[in-house]
Amino acid sequence: ENLRGMEVDLREGSIEQTSYDDGFFDIVTCHSSMSYWENPISCFNEIHRILKPGGSAVLFEPQKDIDMDVVVETIRAKLADKSRFRRFLAVSMNKYGLRYGRRVGLQLYSTAELEEIAERSRFGTSHSIERAILQDLPIFVRITLAKPVVGS
Repeated sequence: ENLRGMEVDLREGSIEQTSYDDGFFDIVTCHSSMSYWENPISCFNEIHRILKPGGSAVLFEPQKDIDMDVVVETIRAKLADKSRFRRFLAVSMNKYGLRYGRRVGLQLYSTAELEEIAERSRFGTSHSIERAILQDLPIFVRITLAKPVVGS
């Protein structure tokens, strides 16, 4: 594949077990897929394996430590110039996904749960988790996982 002049190698698979060599990537990034991982610790361990020493992973994930009232206000304000039906639909879909997504396979984690997952993985304490706003929505966290350089 060619994407804006860059050679791209797209592959389908599972982050829990990849075909990449140890230390293959400088950086791994992920957006809103951790919610579907069956075993996030194994997935973090696989990311650790495929990262080069000194590499990092940055994941943006929706989380369950949110103020739903703020989310609803933000969506309504962002869509103020859209139809009432579109605003209703956007609010309803986000409320359902964030509150009841587990019923359809969506697993959201609290900051404390994400901390525990990272610490139990091979990344140990080499991580940070902070709130992030994407697409003007205050529902995300940025998880940064760092693979230390050996001997440092």
